[in-house]
Amino acid sequence: MPRRRTLEISSNHVYWSVVLALAACTYFFVTNVQQRRGQLQQDHSVQIDSGTRVELVRVIDADEISIRADGSGTFVVRLLGVKGFSTTINEPGVAGLGQAAVATIERTIADKELRVVFDELAFDRSGRLLTYIEADGQDLGQLLVQRGHLVTYTRYPFSREGAYLGAEAEARTKKAGLWGNYKAVARVQGWQDTWKTARDAEAEEP
Repeated sequence: MPRRRTLEISSNHVYWSVVLALAACTYFFVTNVQQRRGQLQQDHSVQIDSGTRVELVRVIDADEISIRADGSGTFVVRLLGVKGFSTTINEPGVAGLGQAAVATIERTIADKELRVVFDELAFDRSGRLLTYIEADGQDLGQLLVQRGHLVTYTRYPFSREGAYLGAEAEARTKKAGLWGNYKAVARVQGWQDTWKTARDAEAEEP
């Protein structure tokens, strides 16, 4: 009995140690992302033209970066047409997907010429500029979708939606990135169902 009691205490200690470690990681990533966002411009005062050359300041999250442009300051960009898993998620099975996307973005655009490309100057509710980012002429969002790090955000239509969906189908067939993770796939399917329902409802409005 004493040995069994010792094992139970040891198991409980390990369990709570893991819980506390996960909580600490979540706090670190959430705080880090919030701090990086808070230091940057997130309002509708940005004036910038499509095709403008920009400089990367930092990668904030899986689908969010900050950039600097001459005459426009430093501001936050929400990559248009994509969605990824946040770096703040510590849920078993999907934790780490956001960090993998961030690392890929950093490697992909290192030492590349970056330009913002959009059909119209637009911002989301958080004041982030909605734009494609092209690195040496290559669409960053589409590349990340093709490699399975991000999925096509179909809540709203956008000009490159067909190309992004084609890249996503290719990634899904190859089980690239998150498509090889059954839990991530289930989560993405939930997102897609929600986006489709909302989009269909809007289409039916008079």
